[in-house]
Amino acid sequence: MRRTSADPRHAETYQRPLSTRGAKISQQLAAAGQLFEYHGEGVTVLEARGSRALVLIRSIASMVEVEVSALTAVPSPSQNLPHVDPCKLSDGELDRAEALQEALRTAITQNIRGRAELTELGSPLGLKWRQMQRYLYAYLADPTLRALIPASRGRKLGSSVLSQEQLRIISSEIDKAKKTATHVSLSEIERHIKKKCTLEGVKIPSRSSIARRVRLQGVHLKLRRKHGVSVAADKIARYAKTHQVKGVLKEVQIDHTPVDILVVDSNRQYVLGRPWLTLVVDVCSRSVLGFYLSFDAPSIVSVARALAMSTMPKAGLLSALGLSQFSWNAYGVAELYHTDRAKEFRCEAFKAACRFHGINTVLRPIGKKHWGGHVERLIGTIMGGLHLLPGTTFSNAKLRKKYPSEKHAVITAEDLLRVIVCEINQYMHTRHSAIGITPQQAFFDGCKDIDGNVVLPPDIGNPIGFMMDFMPSAAATNTAEGLHWRGHRYFSNFLREVPIGKKITFKVDPQNSGAIYIDYRGEFIRIERQTPATYEDISFECQLRYARNSRSREKDMLNQIDLSLQARDEIVDLAKLEKKKAKRAFRAPLDNLMRETLVAAPPARVLDAIHEEFVRPAPDYLVE
Repeated sequence: MRRTSADPRHAETYQRPLSTRGAKISQQLAAAGQLFEYHGEGVTVLEARGSRALVLIRSIASMVEVEVSALTAVPSPSQNLPHVDPCKLSDGELDRAEALQEALRTAITQNIRGRAELTELGSPLGLKWRQMQRYLYAYLADPTLRALIPASRGRKLGSSVLSQEQLRIISSEIDKAKKTATHVSLSEIERHIKKKCTLEGVKIPSRSSIARRVRLQGVHLKLRRKHGVSVAADKIARYAKTHQVKGVLKEVQIDHTPVDILVVDSNRQYVLGRPWLTLVVDVCSRSVLGFYLSFDAPSIVSVARALAMSTMPKAGLLSALGLSQFSWNAYGVAELYHTDRAKEFRCEAFKAACRFHGINTVLRPIGKKHWGGHVERLIGTIMGGLHLLPGTTFSNAKLRKKYPSEKHAVITAEDLLRVIVCEINQYMHTRHSAIGITPQQAFFDGCKDIDGNVVLPPDIGNPIGFMMDFMPSAAATNTAEGLHWRGHRYFSNFLREVPIGKKITFKVDPQNSGAIYIDYRGEFIRIERQTPATYEDISFECQLRYARNSRSREKDMLNQIDLSLQARDEIVDLAKLEKKKAKRAFRAPLDNLMRETLVAAPPARVLDAIHEEFVRPAPDYLVE
């Protein structure tokens, strides 16, 4: 191999990069500017010539023509250079780098290494020979414009002046804060770091250095420190996969939520509170199949009634509400119910009814709120429409601010029922971003047969029976007085036809012990309670309402006491005021007389006039 002569002093100033042996290079991969190794020497391809290439041996700055197959790939030194964004470079910087590149190429091809020659090449660019020398060896290591871009002055981005011990202590305390489930402030993290640095004899870092590294942990740590693990997980969690369901009524999600509005009584005089809303949504079409609105806490009753609505056409409901112009037509018995782990979905009545109707059930795993994302998102949509109504409580106190919800509450339960149907109808005919069409159209598309005709699900025929199947069951023996259950007696003429001593199974409503329901040939017969209810016989939810009413009555009693005291004080204050008025009335003639006398009579006769007007002889008193 023939090498051209070169100044050895310049060859010693450049340290050959660490070589990494690799595979042999084919002629298709050899291109100008690429870095390779040739017999242990670092080379740069200057020109590809078929199976051969003109390369520059960087250690001695000599050019030689070699076989491409003899070259071995090495890592590019530009990997260690700071990243340069071409978009942030000005035209002047790029023009200067290109001119410098041409000058360096001239120095390489003409083997220019002397001080005078480099000074002459760099003078048009305003560079001295030492600067040209540094750029030359940098360009030999990486023959790209990246090596010719001047580095910015000052400390490099991301560099740190903290010691390894300081960084270790800061990192360990931040990791502890990540694992803490409660609120952790920056001051607490700083206090722990100072304590640990003092114990280990390490210089205490500044608060800004600690805060900067806490911010580098991202929003997740910030939310964990401020709100805890649960809120941070909800805000930051990212889910790559989406839950896909092929076919309507293949999967249905059920959930409850308190309605973000205060409801008043039918006379619009008193605020009753926030009712509960149970929603049933089809996952595939995103259609609302049914709902149930009640002031009772979520239970198997609200689930049963919402599911009963989901199985029946909505024409009758819309007509009863005076909204027959709406087109909400999504119903049917689903193949799978996807729910959370609430007690009403884990009770035996719910499981037995689902098995009886051939419906599978899936409980959401603990802590996996996103598994019910479809119904949760629907709840947010419905509540968003209710936030425009008077008396709304909004979704939280931060949004509500100082809005007086009770003062503006005017919506009754009947009004709210109609409003929710309006919101659902609007949702059903609004394009859904996830499916690209409206939920109503998606439901119809899912019900089409092979010929493209819409075939709606069959009518269940007996939605009341379907609802009763989800109610809890009980059993009692028929007697001459009727059925005795939980200390109450239930009787109707229907029981006269049942033999005495026969055990009867019936359905009960946990929220209403006023009646039981007996299944007779597919029809449920209502049996009324004959004995008065007691506090122990009503449901837990009813007990809560009773206790709430008791507290309300106690509050009313205290209010009456306060009103009595207030009225008493008002009477006393009024008496004092009347006394003052009487004194003024008594003094008024005297004041008027004094003013008239001062104007009409001489000053010497003022006292005489007063004496004649007010001084009377004393009356005679009887002495016992």
